[in-house]
Amino acid sequence: MNLVSYNGALYRMEDDRSKTSVIPDESELTAAEAIRMQAEMCDSTPCNKCKLNRDKQGCISYRRKHPDEAVKAIEEYLYKKTLRKDFELAAQICEELGCPSAAAELRKMVRDE
Repeated sequence: MNLVSYNGALYRMEDDRSKTSVIPDESELTAAEAIRMQAEMCDSTPCNKCKLNRDKQGCISYRRKHPDEAVKAIEEYLYKKTLRKDFELAAQICEELGCPSAAAELRKMVRDE
């Protein structure tokens, strides 16, 4: 696996010559993506810790009363998810380069978030 730059984006070149984007597109979320991200948030975050339940009346009520803040919370969730993936990719690269202690440190940073 190699990292390559193409048109200003960073890609991971796989052995079969396919490439996978390493850095996410910075465009805005579509409505469908936002709905999927919120569903993922619900599956991974208890309601009492969810940023979409700040008023303790549930995420539907919060989204209705504070749509801009709800979008920001979903975007923040996506950003953190992307960072976790990036750290895991960096940890894999460290392991491939023979640096298991650096890989372990990267994974620890994600767990401690």
